[in-house]
Amino acid sequence: MHFIIIFQKVRPIIKTRNQLMLKLLGIKVEMWALSGYDTFAGESYPLARPFFSERAVRRAAKRALKRLEQSQPSRHSGGQQPGGIQDHIYVVRPDGSRYRYTPEPEKS
Repeated sequence: MHFIIIFQKVRPIIKTRNQLMLKLLGIKVEMWALSGYDTFAGESYPLARPFFSERAVRRAAKRALKRLEQSQPSRHSGGQQPGGIQDHIYVVRPDGSRYRYTPEPEKS
């Protein structure tokens, strides 16, 4: 009974069982996130979290750019090019700093 009460209090803070176990074991977990930036409105917005590695968050960023391309096609928005008004995708590091995700050039 006590475990259920404790878990219910902790659950909003810790989203998954794996995170709970790592926290109980005292293992530091670095959490990555994904955010967007609306270039037209000039506002940031959260996209997705949590991610346990940069590789996972970059895969999610790639998918987010594909969704943006459907809702804000490059032919109308200018895409991710300088001067384009398509929303930007940012990878948020565990320390809170962020960098803009840009698609890697396709190999031919």
